Amino acid sequence: MSTNSQPPNLRQRAKGKAQDESKKDPVAQVEGKKDTVVPPKKDQLKQALVLVFVFGALFLNLYRVAGTRGWAFVLGFEQSLKLTPEEWQSELQNHTTVMIGGPHRGGTSILWKCLREHSDIASFGETDGSRADESEGMFIQDVYPRWGIGQQTASMLQGAQVPIQSKIDRGIGGLGVYALSPEALIHLTEDNHRVTPENQAKILNSFGYHWNLTKRILLEKTPPNAVMSRFLQALLNVGNSGWDGKSPKATGGESVVRFVFISRDPLANAMAHDALADVVGINFRLLLNNWLAVHEYLMADVDHLQYVKVIRLEDFVKSPAAHLTTIWEWMGLEVPSGLADEVVARNRIVADPNRKYLTKYCRAMKGKGKAGLDKHLKLLEEVNERIKKLDLGYDMISWCTDMSHFEET
Repeated sequence: MSTNSQPPNLRQRAKGKAQDESKKDPVAQVEGKKDTVVPPKKDQLKQALVLVFVFGALFLNLYRVAGTRGWAFVLGFEQSLKLTPEEWQSELQNHTTVMIGGPHRGGTSILWKCLREHSDIASFGETDGSRADESEGMFIQDVYPRWGIGQQTASMLQGAQVPIQSKIDRGIGGLGVYALSPEALIHLTEDNHRVTPENQAKILNSFGYHWNLTKRILLEKTPPNAVMSRFLQALLNVGNSGWDGKSPKATGGESVVRFVFISRDPLANAMAHDALADVVGINFRLLLNNWLAVHEYLMADVDHLQYVKVIRLEDFVKSPAAHLTTIWEWMGLEVPSGLADEVVARNRIVADPNRKYLTKYCRAMKGKGKAGLDKHLKLLEEVNERIKKLDLGYDMISWCTDMSHFEET
């Protein structure tokens, strides 16, 4: 016997009533159509606002980066010439390439800005003219590794949770620590496997797109040139007559590239790094050790370079016009009377760029009393001998012993 004892007409009426009730009941509708749930308008508005906020923040950040580094850098436009290695080797005979290097935050930018104002010097645009982060050639090529401010930001976004030491071990330490990576990853020389005609053309096609090749001097600036000058000298001299593949000093060959390195007081340089938002989670000792590593590679390589000048930021700011004139003449350029003074007047050259960092550091140490002074002296005694061996005229023991450093500026 059927368990449903209702007559057919009653069953139909009951079914019809249930369907009518479900139409009135939103819960029943949702249960019946789970795949077509429509959030309340209030929730939709919240989601839209969140998306607007996220994309707005992203655009503003990109706009900020583009303002200092150019939209081409942000969007990664590829800009390159198509010359062959043979064409570049012939072209280089008509020019002198000059590469600027030194520690980040050490004066490379102000030196570059001043030197490039000579009418017979070709250089990259500051921002919009190239996709070079801080107008550095390193960031418009893919032949050798990249380390810099923009690259540090990218590294932070891609691996913010990766410990600093792990990044150093892998050669992706970035700003303030990159030179502490294994030497094979950082210190590039003429023996590097990248020294080939193909890579010579590849890098010069990238650089050459931004150079005016009607000018005699081709200027490029990248701080880490300080740790790979021997590699760059070998790469640019591929195919050069009289070049033996090692050093033109050995054969009397004339190098097509020259180097200008600018240094800066190590403690001031470490403090200048520390002031950057891009440098996160890097302790002061690491910053000092990175300065030492950069300069130890730099000074060890000087004897392998045919044409090289090493200057200090502290000396440059005292007599910038004289330094500019000397470097231009060393490049083989004629220097019109008054040009250096005009260039100095147009560029903001701080008379004592180290003072604010010196004051900040020494006040912090002074605030800790004897413990602060003892900590300061212990740190500097550990690194001072290595610094003095570089023969750059820096002596860290003198820091914070002159009470005038604590005066208001």
